[in-house]
Amino acid sequence: LPLDAETRRAKGFAHVTFSICEHAVRAMSELDGSTFQGRILHVMPGRARARPAAEAGGAAGGTSSFKRKREEAQKAQAGSSHNWNPLFMRADAVGEAMAERYGVDKRQVLDSEGGGSLAVRLAQGETHLLSRAREWLPS
Repeated sequence: LPLDAETRRAKGFAHVTFSICEHAVRAMSELDGSTFQGRILHVMPGRARARPAAEAGGAAGGTSSFKRKREEAQKAQAGSSHNWNPLFMRADAVGEAMAERYGVDKRQVLDSEGGGSLAVRLAQGETHLLSRAREWLPS
């Protein structure tokens, strides 16, 4: 529910998103004009906000804002396969998986007094687990 910034009370309207179009149409037809908690509901389809000309790409002087340029650069990089790792694993998940694989307690894997750096061991473990996951997952 949208809240008023000053009073922190509901503004009196809400936005509802339906995953199936037919459900939205049925909700509109059944609920519009009905009474809820002593108030009459008025259900309307949502409309996209009209964007100002500067946001729509027609900025004055033919230049884009910094934010718009940054968003365009991010969109251009979104298709790149090397910009992020969809198989990212948290350090605790790596520790659990390594402990399970080697049949030891997670505490032994994460022991900072063992040989080498803990960060290096976790990074190597994550690399090993991700390479196994890539072999298992279809391309």
